Amino acid sequence: MNTALTLRESMVICPRCGGTGRMHSTTPTGSILRRARKAKGMQLKQAAKALNITSTYLSDLELGRRYWSNSMVDNYITVLEAPE
Repeated sequence: MNTALTLRESMVICPRCGGTGRMHSTTPTGSILRRARKAKGMQLKQAAKALNITSTYLSDLELGRRYWSNSMVDNYITVLEAPE
């Protein structure tokens, strides 16, 4: 199964925000990506380092305390797809 396709298909851009990059779905984006990261066996700090952000910021994204931009979702999916 193509994880990236599944992750992207589960998200839509909210028409209320006018496509500013805030992602909304019935399943929170962070929850989906956190499960994918854990399934790969990747630690939060490893993912944050690969994304060039702090682990605190990534944790906030995954827990829904911050909004995901389209580019951050794409970057995170790329990190998750990278060979180990």
